[in-house]
Amino acid sequence: MKTKEGNRRMIQAEPITKTTWRIRGCGCDCYLVDGEVPALIDCGCGEVKIRQFCEALIQKPVRTVICTHAHIDHTGQCGLFDQVYMTERTAASSRNAMDEDPAKLHLEYTPVFVQDHQILKLGQRCLEILRCDCHAPGNIVILDHTERILYAGDELDADQVLLLPGFAEKAGQFHSAPAATVSDYRRLLIQLDLRREEFDWICTGHNGSPLKPEVLTIMIELCDRILAGEEGCLDCSSATYSARDRHFPYPQAHYRRASWKGFSLVYCADSLTDRAQNSSVIPATPLHAMCEHNAAMAQAVLQKNMKSSQ
Repeated sequence: MKTKEGNRRMIQAEPITKTTWRIRGCGCDCYLVDGEVPALIDCGCGEVKIRQFCEALIQKPVRTVICTHAHIDHTGQCGLFDQVYMTERTAASSRNAMDEDPAKLHLEYTPVFVQDHQILKLGQRCLEILRCDCHAPGNIVILDHTERILYAGDELDADQVLLLPGFAEKAGQFHSAPAATVSDYRRLLIQLDLRREEFDWICTGHNGSPLKPEVLTIMIELCDRILAGEEGCLDCSSATYSARDRHFPYPQAHYRRASWKGFSLVYCADSLTDRAQNSSVIPATPLHAMCEHNAAMAQAVLQKNMKSSQ
């Protein structure tokens, strides 16, 4: 998840390999995988028509998009594509416009659901779906066996990984699911680390890519330090994440930022091992409060909190 600043940059492409392009400037970093059957991993949002851009880049039709998770900066242009792959849980909130202008989004599509360990064959190129459920409910990372790349969405990042609650999936909700715990995230990192010999690079959704697989070791060490009692900083901000961002936690949501060797994790400190206890404050962030499904309830809760603090 990223601020709207990314939407205002000019869209641009840069090669990762001879058949893989990183597309920037459309809300998140998307990845065009070229071949007999080209596809896009995540599609961003904003006014730039990303499908048209990709087709002009490789001079081929790009009919397929695979979404790592439901946040609108990764799904806002899904309706431009003929085939949209995502998990069923991702589809439950992938049309939540959050703080984007719905008039500038493309949200009319019928998703095709993918499963954990499913292999998508794009001609000779094989992509394996790996379900994660940490950064967002139902999210995935994608292992490109052909080019030996792990497309991590927002589960790994050069600056920080955010473990926030799930966004509304139906009317009256603030959180569709509590935030993943540090323990949850550590388990995911261990699972990915066990397959480290299968990829040479990790491509992320924001803040610089690709990363070397050694980031997994650093993030596991960071989780170990937190679980051993090291307290993260009360100030969760960084160069790419600040209180100006609508998905920045409210102070009463009890979030912390812990860092190690240049990488960081933003997590709920209410419980480090029990997900049911995490992010119990409603809402956790201003963006959760203003989501299209829950604005009325958010206002009532905020008014109640204001009265109780007087």
